[in-house]
Amino acid sequence: MANNKILFILGAGPNVATATAKLFAAQGYQVALVSRGTSTSFDPSYFYIQGDLSNPEKIPEWFAQVKKKYGRSPNVVIHNAYHVFPAHPQNPLSLNLGQLNYDLAVNFTSAYLAAQEAVKGFETLPADVPKSFIYTANGLNMMPMPRLVSLGLGKTALGHVIENATLSFQGKGYTFYYGDERLANGDFASGAISGMAHAERYWELSQDPKQRPWMDTFVAGQGYKEFPKV
Repeated sequence: MANNKILFILGAGPNVATATAKLFAAQGYQVALVSRGTSTSFDPSYFYIQGDLSNPEKIPEWFAQVKKKYGRSPNVVIHNAYHVFPAHPQNPLSLNLGQLNYDLAVNFTSAYLAAQEAVKGFETLPADVPKSFIYTANGLNMMPMPRLVSLGLGKTALGHVIENATLSFQGKGYTFYYGDERLANGDFASGAISGMAHAERYWELSQDPKQRPWMDTFVAGQGYKEFPKV
């Protein structure tokens, strides 16, 4: 039944997460969110957890709260958080240890642990329920920018994890995606990022039990489009 399906978004903001939660809820999903802010900006029907993804040790606890609330583990998990301390444009080695550790905690460690908990939950769910982990990413794994080195480190590292997960869990009905919205010319979407395009793409990917290309570069209004590495 649709109302037994659960979407869990870690890193819930006003654009991608809001649009995605709304679309999944309209399809009958229960929705759980983690965000650093307050719950007043979210639909009151959602289960809201106030939390900071720079503290990834909290992630198992948050998954346990979702399971306790809804009686089962989430079948679609989206990591949508990021943080970046900009490095000096002429020196990507200018970050101090505290800055580097903070960015890696948000951009990589929290996502790794979320994927880990997602898979633990997938193992408990009925075979006919779609099971998907999606990481909201960008093109930094293909188009390096020295100023954003700590963000690119996290994105690239988690992309490596996702690629390996598609190999290890092949045949189990679990899907894993690196969601990367681009402009039609292949450039970063940046300020043009479309929450609705993400929502529609994430719905399509998560509901297909067959693994598609793990690095899902897509263009709003067009869908998947493969781009060469720069």
